[in-house]
Amino acid sequence: MPALTQPLFLEGKQRTETMDEYRARIKSDLDFMNKRLEQELGPQPKLLAFPFGAYNDQVISIGRELGIELFFTTKEGINTPGNGEVYRINAGESEMSGSRLLAKLKAQVKR
Repeated sequence: MPALTQPLFLEGKQRTETMDEYRARIKSDLDFMNKRLEQELGPQPKLLAFPFGAYNDQVISIGRELGIELFFTTKEGINTPGNGEVYRINAGESEMSGSRLLAKLKAQVKR
């Protein structure tokens, strides 16, 4: 599983991170990422694309604490105003035609 989604095994201590240690690591990593991007690019909107599409409620909560505005997922769906999680429609299939994509979009809207 991706390191963002679960406590890590601490080899030197021969145990898994506590939930407090896990949350502190996630907060530190996300904060470092935001600061580094700002150093390189200047002030930017705070966005996070989840590696491998993997995340959990803890990561969303910590990200919001740090001011992250949008979280890009690999979940399929239609985006709505005010939703901080950004969904996608996979239109990259080689056999995807315009009419098939439109049907897929219409099916998502009906959900």
